[in-house]
Amino acid sequence: MSKKQLNVKFFEDEIDTNQSARNFTQLLKEKQTIFLNGEWGTGKSTFLKNVEENSVKNQKKIFVFMDLWRTDTSQSLITTAFRKLIPRFYWLTRILIVASIIVSILMTGVIKVPFIFSSLNNLWDFVISYSSKLNILPFILFISNIVARGLIYIQFLGIFLVLFVSVSQLLKINYFEFDAYLFSRHALKNKVLVIDDFDRLTASKQKDAYKLFSFLNGKLPIIFVGSYDRIIENDETEIFLSKIIDRRVDLPIVLWPSEIWTTVFKFIYTKFGINLSEEFKEIFIDEQKNLRDRMHFIDYMEQELIIRNKLNHVQIEDQLIIIYTVDCKIKPNT
Repeated sequence: MSKKQLNVKFFEDEIDTNQSARNFTQLLKEKQTIFLNGEWGTGKSTFLKNVEENSVKNQKKIFVFMDLWRTDTSQSLITTAFRKLIPRFYWLTRILIVASIIVSILMTGVIKVPFIFSSLNNLWDFVISYSSKLNILPFILFISNIVARGLIYIQFLGIFLVLFVSVSQLLKINYFEFDAYLFSRHALKNKVLVIDDFDRLTASKQKDAYKLFSFLNGKLPIIFVGSYDRIIENDETEIFLSKIIDRRVDLPIVLWPSEIWTTVFKFIYTKFGINLSEEFKEIFIDEQKNLRDRMHFIDYMEQELIIRNKLNHVQIEDQLIIIYTVDCKIKPNT
């Protein structure tokens, strides 16, 4: 057996979650908060990718992922979600805020803009003189009148911005409330908010996320992913979660340890003629060895049997036990 055969069978092995992904996609038609439950390394992200592909194809949904691990703590989660879900509108508001501050500073006279008004007057005199020769002076005067009025409006706007910025600083207005208001008024069509590894967040980050879920409730589908048992600290937390979660979904059965290891055992029997003992098989099931564990086991099996050429020189079952107990750094309960 070649190295290539082992790679094709295991490293490119596909677990069929298509039907489960289609069923999950149907849930996204409603604007619910969905908790996808699963332990670390069980294939949640892989399954979610399948759901995204199915949803994009059939419902034209756009999945927006928020990585709360790397979220700037100086910025509220609602502001971060605003930036992620409606980026164009978010940056437009930021540009307007910055422009307002710049105009207000210029209007205060703190910074002098070096306009050469004498040069502008000379240029205007030239335009008037030249326009009279071309018989378009009335048109130029009309444009001049519009510009003059526009400058008056800009001046009033500048005065208003100066007062607005001054009052906001005096009252210490939080722009978070401004973001929340704009965010709440904007439609979130065809968007799905996804937060992965929720169970790895600190307690304070999780509480902030709950506020975000409450704020966005009914506005768009929300998927947050993690282990339910790891999140639950006490009965109070469970009661609170029950109010946040509209639907709890467990991973498909095909991703359970009892299913993902069956293909490995079958392959070992088919290719090596080794029927592993039920006791050895139960270790993987009882200890809930997941997809990540399976990947490591297969990787070590390839190294020992194929790359190091031990395939025809060792007892296969004994070598697999060594891989499990030594290379994978796991002690079986035997």
